[in-house]
Amino acid sequence: ADPSRTHGEAEAEFQSAVADPFEEVLKQTRFHDVAIIEAPTRTDGAISQSDLGRLVVEAGRPVILVPPEARQEPFQTVAIAWRSGAEAARAVTAALPILMKAKITHIFGAVGAPEDEAVCREDLEAVARQLRRHGIQATAHVLASGRNNGCDAILAAASKLDADLLVMGAYGHSRVRELVLGGFTQQVLDGVALPVLLFH
Repeated sequence: ADPSRTHGEAEAEFQSAVADPFEEVLKQTRFHDVAIIEAPTRTDGAISQSDLGRLVVEAGRPVILVPPEARQEPFQTVAIAWRSGAEAARAVTAALPILMKAKITHIFGAVGAPEDEAVCREDLEAVARQLRRHGIQATAHVLASGRNNGCDAILAAASKLDADLLVMGAYGHSRVRELVLGGFTQQVLDGVALPVLLFH
C-alpha cells in the first residue's frame, strides 16, 4: 500500500489461485473488511447457494450480495431489517461505515399480531437513537406481516422507498432449520432485486 494515499481511497488488486474456489473465497474473506459476492441464480453463479450460506456463517465478515441487475451507484438509501437478536445487532454494527455515508436509513420491523406492535416500535426507536448518535438520519417503521415471516413486507417497503441496500442479520435460527422450513435469510439467498449485506 502507498502510505501517501489520502484516507478513504479504495484499493483493488487481482489475485488468481489454484485451489478449491469456495475455500479460497472463504480464506480471502477473512483478510478483508467485507466480501462482495455476485448473488447466484438458481442455475448459475460463481458460488452455489449452499456455499454462499456457508460463507455467510463461517466468514466472520459481512457479506454483500449484489444481484447482476443492481444499480452501480453509492448506497444513498439503506434499509435495515431488524429483528431483536445478536445477528441483527452485529449486522448494524458492521454496516456503520456505509450507514454514515448514506443520506437516509430506514429501520423495518415486521409483526404478525397487533399486540406485538408496541414492543417492536420500542426496539426500532432504540436502534434509531443509536444510529442518530453516530450522525445517521434514521427512521423506524413497523410493518404488519400477518402469518408470513415478514420478509415480503420488508422487501416491499424497501422497494417502495427505493432502497439501494438491505442490511440484515443472517440465520437467526439454525441454518439447517432455515433451509428446511424456509426463513428470511433463505428467501434473500433465493434472490432479491437489491444488494443485501448479511452478517451472522
